[in-house]
Amino acid sequence: MTYSTKIPLLEGYYKKQGSKLLSSKGFQLLIRNRSAKNTTTSKTSQFLLKVEEDGSREYISSLWQTRTAGTHEFEHNGIRYTVTLTQSQPYVAPLFETRTR
Repeated sequence: MTYSTKIPLLEGYYKKQGSKLLSSKGFQLLIRNRSAKNTTTSKTSQFLLKVEEDGSREYISSLWQTRTAGTHEFEHNGIRYTVTLTQSQPYVAPLFETRTR
């Protein structure tokens, strides 16, 4: 495991509205579902898209279920994050470590 020195741009509180996580930073995180035929060992059934104010979208990561119900991890730009999606105002927190492959 290595530790990241990158700035965690997705960190913060979000307001959850259905499958959207609304950020005060001018973007949304959108939770989407993959069809069963597109789910693999490296691609889970859920993933995140970042939606900018202009409507442009960027794929972020698969959402990986942890051992805690409702809590997921994902990785973006070399930073691992955790988020509990069962909360009305989930906090996206960086884990400050990345997996080495």
